[in-house]
Amino acid sequence: MKKNGVLLTGAAARISQEVAVLDLLISGGLEIKQDKTLLAGYSSGSLNLLALNACFRDESPLCWNTFYKENILFKLKDNDVFELFPLTGKSILNTAPFRTFLGGILNDMNFNSYGDLPFQSFVITSQYSGLSTYWADNRNPGNAQLSPVDLFMASTSIPVLLPAQQIGNTIPNAQRNFPDGEFVDGGTWGSFVNYNAQLENYVKVNGPMEELHIVSPMRETADDLNKTKTSLLKKFEALISHLDHSKFQESFHIGLDHFLDFVTGLNTLNADNHIAENIYISMPAMNENTGFLSFGKQQSTYEQVHDWLTGEGKAQMRVPIGEFIRLNS
Repeated sequence: MKKNGVLLTGAAARISQEVAVLDLLISGGLEIKQDKTLLAGYSSGSLNLLALNACFRDESPLCWNTFYKENILFKLKDNDVFELFPLTGKSILNTAPFRTFLGGILNDMNFNSYGDLPFQSFVITSQYSGLSTYWADNRNPGNAQLSPVDLFMASTSIPVLLPAQQIGNTIPNAQRNFPDGEFVDGGTWGSFVNYNAQLENYVKVNGPMEELHIVSPMRETADDLNKTKTSLLKKFEALISHLDHSKFQESFHIGLDHFLDFVTGLNTLNADNHIAENIYISMPAMNENTGFLSFGKQQSTYEQVHDWLTGEGKAQMRVPIGEFIRLNS
């Protein structure tokens, strides 16, 4: 088996959209192997990255279908992730329940530090200062002792909706070359910001990949995304008079337009195939998308996307990057 990579973009509660795509890719021949597969993800895509690490590691005691899909993902409830009160003063929703939930999952996976993840993994987070985005590398000694609970909480923290997070170490005073401060969703400033340097460095050490798969939930157009943002702000307007509406509007860059910027740049970077021999995009494009905060509807969402991608949407699986750009530009 040659080296491959899976980039998971996530989008709030649309976790199971990516899982449906992953299942179809795997049934179609994608191999996910501990010593051969690069994983990178942000937002809810980082949760799927975590599950891939747990269930596809060598001699894993945990099953993707039963442990992750049936017992975790499909049983997820809204109140496992957030609650309205008590207000934190920094966000609309309080994610204390999710910290407890995530801690239990990591304990079951036996991942105590970020360096315990067996796959070469990059979890991506962002900061408001300097519009900055960081790739946490589990094989970098200066990142290995990062708290996995803090890191995954940060990567999934939708700006303003969910509270920003500080990322601590599991061992006090351990070697660290990851910045301090508060972090939010890794897609805050766009899809895989800084991908060029990160992928170039990875290939320099490991060599080019045969296949690179970009797995994404369905994405709205800029107009539809702005309508969604406005709707969410209106829904919670009684709670957010003290928060910065513009910060939410300006930093929620998960629409199709920003995604196209990423894949167009990646296609240019890979003009001579030195990153990957083949790059594919798999993204559903149904008539209606699922809600950003519909965490309790994972099984029905999974079934909807799986059925669509095996029916009228079959052409959206494994689309070569150049063709994807041509069809969506």
